Amino acid sequence: MELSPLFITIINATATISSLGIVVILSLRLREQKKLTLSQIVDLEIKLNQYRQDMEGLNKKDVEQAGKITWLESRVRTGTAKEESFESSLNTSNTPAKLSLTERRHRILSLARRGLDTNTISTMLGTPHGEVELVIGLSRAI
Repeated sequence: MELSPLFITIINATATISSLGIVVILSLRLREQKKLTLSQIVDLEIKLNQYRQDMEGLNKKDVEQAGKITWLESRVRTGTAKEESFESSLNTSNTPAKLSLTERRHRILSLARRGLDTNTISTMLGTPHGEVELVIGLSRAI
């Protein structure tokens, strides 16, 4: 039994329409998935920015705490008996303007062990960046 050409054409057209319908359905699903993915990306970017701001705040507090610890360590080493707060020492000229090389080295290494980077240490201690890098580099070589 032979099929007529018209019947074959109708079957081919039906198959083509079915395939086209499947392609349309899949493309609509992909479009919805894309919208969902984009909204998830935006939500993640918002959370990431919030975490970044939190980390910056924590880093700032860490630098302040490291400065206070360094100040306290210097007070203990020098045996200073006079009561003076960290904040008041920052505002007055009672602290020595020129630290000895050993004291600078100790402070640099102390801050580096706490995980502070060379730029932060340099800023906190008022020491040239190159000197901070040199002291840390030499201590690692030992």
